[in-house]
Amino acid sequence: MVDRILRQSLLTKITALLFSFLCLVAVSKGYAQTYSREIKTIKKRKVFYRQNSFYTIDFENVAYFQNSPRPYYFEHIPLGRNYAPNSTIELVNPQFIACAPEDLRGVKGLEELADDITLETSLTSARKDNFLQVKIFPFRKRNGMCERLQSFQLKITPKKQFRLKRKKDSKPHSVLRSGNWVKIKIKKSGVYKITFAELKSMGISNPSSVRVFGNDVGQLPMIAGEERPDDLRENKILIADEAIYFYAKAADTKKFVPDQNKFIRHKQFYASHAFYFLTSDLNTGFDNIIEEYAPGGIADKTIEEYLAFQIYEKDLLNIGHTGRRYYGESFDIQNSRLFSFDFPDLKPNADAFVELRAAGSSADARLQILAEGQSETLTFRNPSGSGAATSKVLNFSFQTNNKVEINLNLQRSSPATQAWLDYIAVNAVCQLNYRDRFLEFNNVGQIDSGSVGKFQLQNANENILLWDISDPVLPRQILADYSSNILSFNASCDTLKEFIAFEKTQCLSVDVQDAISVSNQDLHNTSGETDMIIVTYPEFWEQARAIKELHESMDEMNVQLVTAEQIFNEFSCGMPDFSAIRDYAKMVYERGTPTRSLRYLLLFGDGTYDNRAPAGSNGNYMISYQPANSEDIERSLFSDDFFGLLDDGEGDNSLSINGLMDIGVGRIPVSSREQARMMVEKIKNYVSPKTYGPWRNNLCFIADDEDGLVHMKDADSLTKIVEQKNPSFNIEKIYADAYPQHTDAGGATYPDVNAAINNRVQQGALLINYTGHGGKKGFAHERILTINQIENWKNFEKLPLFVTATCEFTVFDNYNYHSAGERVLLNPVGGAIAMFTTARIAYIVSNYKLAKAFYQTAFEKDNEGKPLRLGDIARITKNKVTDDNKRIFFLLGDPALRIGYSYGNQVFTEKINGKNIAQTDTLKALSQASFSGEIQDKAGNLLSDFNGNLYVSVFDKYKNAATQNNDGEGIFRYSVRDNLIYKGKASVKNGKFDFSFVVPKDIALNIDSGKVSYYAENGTINAQGYSEKFLVGDLADNFEPDDQGPEISLYMDSENFASGGITSPNPKILALLYDKHGINTATGGIGHDITATIDGDKKNIIVLNNDYQSDKDTYQSGRVEHFLFNIPEGNHSLKLKAWDTYNNSSEKSIDFQVADSKDFSVKHLLNFPNPFTTHTDFYFDHNRPGSDLQMLIQIFTISGKLVKTIAETVNTAANRAGPFPWDGKDDFGNSIGRGIYIYRLKLKSGNGEVVCKQEKLLILK
Repeated sequence: MVDRILRQSLLTKITALLFSFLCLVAVSKGYAQTYSREIKTIKKRKVFYRQNSFYTIDFENVAYFQNSPRPYYFEHIPLGRNYAPNSTIELVNPQFIACAPEDLRGVKGLEELADDITLETSLTSARKDNFLQVKIFPFRKRNGMCERLQSFQLKITPKKQFRLKRKKDSKPHSVLRSGNWVKIKIKKSGVYKITFAELKSMGISNPSSVRVFGNDVGQLPMIAGEERPDDLRENKILIADEAIYFYAKAADTKKFVPDQNKFIRHKQFYASHAFYFLTSDLNTGFDNIIEEYAPGGIADKTIEEYLAFQIYEKDLLNIGHTGRRYYGESFDIQNSRLFSFDFPDLKPNADAFVELRAAGSSADARLQILAEGQSETLTFRNPSGSGAATSKVLNFSFQTNNKVEINLNLQRSSPATQAWLDYIAVNAVCQLNYRDRFLEFNNVGQIDSGSVGKFQLQNANENILLWDISDPVLPRQILADYSSNILSFNASCDTLKEFIAFEKTQCLSVDVQDAISVSNQDLHNTSGETDMIIVTYPEFWEQARAIKELHESMDEMNVQLVTAEQIFNEFSCGMPDFSAIRDYAKMVYERGTPTRSLRYLLLFGDGTYDNRAPAGSNGNYMISYQPANSEDIERSLFSDDFFGLLDDGEGDNSLSINGLMDIGVGRIPVSSREQARMMVEKIKNYVSPKTYGPWRNNLCFIADDEDGLVHMKDADSLTKIVEQKNPSFNIEKIYADAYPQHTDAGGATYPDVNAAINNRVQQGALLINYTGHGGKKGFAHERILTINQIENWKNFEKLPLFVTATCEFTVFDNYNYHSAGERVLLNPVGGAIAMFTTARIAYIVSNYKLAKAFYQTAFEKDNEGKPLRLGDIARITKNKVTDDNKRIFFLLGDPALRIGYSYGNQVFTEKINGKNIAQTDTLKALSQASFSGEIQDKAGNLLSDFNGNLYVSVFDKYKNAATQNNDGEGIFRYSVRDNLIYKGKASVKNGKFDFSFVVPKDIALNIDSGKVSYYAENGTINAQGYSEKFLVGDLADNFEPDDQGPEISLYMDSENFASGGITSPNPKILALLYDKHGINTATGGIGHDITATIDGDKKNIIVLNNDYQSDKDTYQSGRVEHFLFNIPEGNHSLKLKAWDTYNNSSEKSIDFQVADSKDFSVKHLLNFPNPFTTHTDFYFDHNRPGSDLQMLIQIFTISGKLVKTIAETVNTAANRAGPFPWDGKDDFGNSIGRGIYIYRLKLKSGNGEVVCKQEKLLILK
């Protein structure tokens, strides 16, 4: 990205880019374009933060940065691909308006106003299209009054001549594509020696032909497009004495800052070792032998000193459990520590630079720095997280000959205050004396254009070799003069020069046992027409390959499957580095064509803040981008977005992540092979036609009750976006304050909300959205969603996409805790198919803007007219939003998976009550309604070969609803369409369908528009549709009398259940209902719902209207299926009451026993009929539903003789097992005599548990 920061007064001509809040108007004047802007709808918005509230300014394109309430206007102007990057940009005709005092009262973010507005502009891009990015603070102070920018024009004039920077082509192949390779670990920088014998032990077949490859950059640049090695670089080496010698750089390196004339630390945050690669099977044609040279030139100065650099740093603790930075010593009980640095031949009285970085737990912390009798103090801003970090550079003059001592002392007024040391870096001038082993030195302080220096190394000997390591990969051996223990040579001082003096006998060595064999690979040969890259942990390779094969077969995608280690080998010289994955994706992306290029990146493995942990431990299965801020989790922008910012100039700029997403990035955070297998099964099941059903028409919006109704208001605004653009969906609103609030020992609760959420998950929804407070343990302070609930969900056939605009719900990078969001995604028998969710603290205003952009995008179609894939939804959504808050939202799931609603085909209503749909008819209470129609393709043509099922939901009119003001924060009024008139299933034959039902007496009698919602499937394809072209209301003039209630058959879990049987703590209510005129599901009448009560508890009545569905092709019979959760162990009773459409009721009761699932048990062993003559069936209840059980039934005579054995493997969804038939014959097929027999059941579970039970039976013949 080409950055241009312009900060000028509006009193002068402003050459800057500004962007507006409304429509873009472009007027061409020659080559110039003028864009007019008007800022409208400025309003105050109440914000709740840390139990405090304040107001901020809100408008259409408002953005907040680094969690500050200061409101900026921010926008991206699309410029296409041919924009001239050196265009002149002018702001003209700015118009201001005075701000009314009442509009500013209580507003934060406007405390400090300048005399003029400030603009920041830059050129950015997304998927190779250019955008001008504008950031403006549109308020100023004039004559003591606040003014805001109201309108302006922007003029962009391209210059006629400009030269676009040509992108550097990446190498077509990696050197690792052939030959035998090993990689070795490097701990320290220096000259290494490896003998031929050691090389052979590593697997190098021809040591005399060995070649060494490695890079010297340490941590890769975090900004895309900055210079970095492309593949492994071949190093020059010295071969002598049956050994090789080469210079190697450690993982942690240093960088020279010319304008400060010093070195700074360059940390490799994720690796403690560097790697170098060796082979003897490759002839690159490169002369890899270090050359000798005699530096020339006439010296104009003598150099007898150099700038030494040392750093003290220990990586012991990540204080905030976030970010890439680890800290060392803690200042707590021990509040004073001494740190010593040995600098042989330290030059007395020379300036030394000490850079120290530390963090404090509070503003009370003050770290006193004492050195050479001088004192400085490090203070910390007021932290909002675990701590706040500060760095300081000190200039000391040291008197000692060889030691620098720095004493740190924590000063505090509270014993709870702590501080932590990050690092101490020291630049000190030393005299150029050779001591032992090796000496690295340089010409810092002597750099001057055209200058030549004569270096004189004292205390030398004839065995010393001098290498110029200014380019560490390509060292050169200096032919120096030796005389009187002095080695001298001349060298240019135009630029930084670095050297090393060493003796062959004193070289560093490698641990041969750590040598790692490297398989051949060639990621550099990846095609630019790759659609998707999957990066996996090796243990999950087979499961990742299953996802690859799924998209290749289903979507005709070109998918590249690689491991993270393979990427590190080619792009970061073997060291773990998040930029390496980004760089690989960037290479593939830039090779793409205008019609096909990289679109998706899937990270297949759990991530952790502890990326320094060995792979596969502490959650480190797939590298994560972690920001520099490790102290304050609220400001630590942990994000997977980094991997999708592929255009030049995008990435981590040390303060935040900048740029627009170029590809969709998703992560599946699995940490075991079983979790990986389970997630693959969920994906396969989601796209399978066997899971097609009307649940894919349902959307659910859940809202918290706090913060002045803001969460419910925001959620309701989102539902309106969906309803306006996608009215075919059916929306359920679960607003917490609309339900009764209870109080228990843990505080306020909403048990009916818990139940409603559970029920919606079990019934199925395409998408479930939550707006409100949350955390790692669930939703809301009232615990409306808990981990216990999540772990009991069993909705494998109906997996929703979860969208959670709340705080930290899915913190997956803290291996010490398994968050609620992770449990939702990784639930092996239910939960979610994917999540758009947060892993850090999120903010209400920003959350709403992101959610709004999401719902403006989620149900759009791609160029093929198909639903967008999840990665595209996330990418487009984030690119529409401007502030930093978007970064902490993750797509957890497969980014190439399409959101699973029906598209293309449609269900069309032709007639209602025999009348053409164009003739609006009215459905009247107690009348029989009939609908007919057909399944059509997207062009409106009948699909005459469609034979399958149609699922129908007919709704009453919208009605007004209001919350209950449980917390005294006010009443929120909203509308719902939740009165279900009819829910059924009809046959589709040759594309045609019809169905009928009796309209319940309990509809609202006022007349207004109803809605019918359709979902059709035939086992291969599906269709969706709706109609609102009919009315509902009034009472039929004539109707058949009826005073009989419905017939009810009641069970638990399955129709095999017998009253008194056992269930799990999470059983399913199953009721079969019949009535001549159908079952009432409308909620217009008080007390006429389908209800259930447990143990006679009338305070907690369960309403089952939405759980009822009529049987296929009839409205007279149907079934209720409703899941219960966390029923206590012991005996219970269940009563179900149902009403027919005429408001006649019936009741049925049943008993059940909740068994403790910890101990394997069997109850209610029976056979029926008993007595019998020629046939009976065996049944039993057990507490291991869903598990494979080895069953053995043996039948004995009274005397103990075995006559019959029945053995098989049993796996039941419910607790009741059976029937297991027996014809009364023995194992030889002979009928046995009449009389009493003993039968014994033996069950064995998969983990070896065994349980037995026996009963008697009687044969009559």
